[in-house]
Amino acid sequence: MSSAGWHATSDILKDVLAQLPHAGRLQEYGVWTTWEKVVGAGIARVAQPLRIQDGKLFVIVSHPACVQELQFAKGRIMARLNQQLGRAAIKRVFFVVGDPDATLAWPAVFPRRPLPPLTNLSVPTLGNPHLEEALAAVLSARRRRLAEDSGRDDPDAQRHG
Repeated sequence: MSSAGWHATSDILKDVLAQLPHAGRLQEYGVWTTWEKVVGAGIARVAQPLRIQDGKLFVIVSHPACVQELQFAKGRIMARLNQQLGRAAIKRVFFVVGDPDATLAWPAVFPRRPLPPLTNLSVPTLGNPHLEEALAAVLSARRRRLAEDSGRDDPDAQRHG
């Protein structure tokens, strides 16, 4: 393969994710990564995104007086977030009083769901055999690595292997 045929993994993943049925929903979650850039460090200390639902962004704010101030900046915040997201993903913004620090912990914002075992995962048909082959190789390598690691953690495997 020529050097012109090589692409960064991040570029490939962006292309793949953009083709998924819920690509717009994935893009909305960019709010969490751009929030501080959009509102500034001072506001980010007292206000954090809580959740997005049907184009509505819910922001948790530490004090009612801060909510009042943010109400005046709501339109500007929404416009800047949409600009960062590259589309009009945020249609409305709602502020609620609470503890923004509590939202910074991952499970408070996105409850973790157990992942299926790697043996149950397969590479979906993407319409690009080269990409499918590359992802299958990554999945296979990961399965091998996990098998190797589990053998090292198992004292019986170490004694008998």
